[in-house]
Amino acid sequence: MSTLLLVTAAGLGLLAFFEPCTIATHTLFAARSSHDVARQRRAALAQLVLSRSALLAGLFGAAAAIGLDGLSAPQAALMLGIIGAVYLVTRRVYLPVPHLEFFRL
Repeated sequence: MSTLLLVTAAGLGLLAFFEPCTIATHTLFAARSSHDVARQRRAALAQLVLSRSALLAGLFGAAAAIGLDGLSAPQAALMLGIIGAVYLVTRRVYLPVPHLEFFRL
């Protein structure tokens, strides 16, 4: 089971290595918000920072609450699978083909 956990973690790591989502998100955010007035840009930036901070705080808080002692390999694999599925669905829905989107800027 630990082999499955390592393979799952490696697969998600490869997704993170090859995915340009963060760069694409920030580039699209900058390009689209540059047309707004300064007040709207500040509000949009605050919303982006707060949402990403809340997500990281939630993930780190959950990791700290669960801890390594109370987590078995199947549970860890299930959690990684859920995170991977959410990742794949959100990339498909919200930013399907980032390099094509850049041409429309």
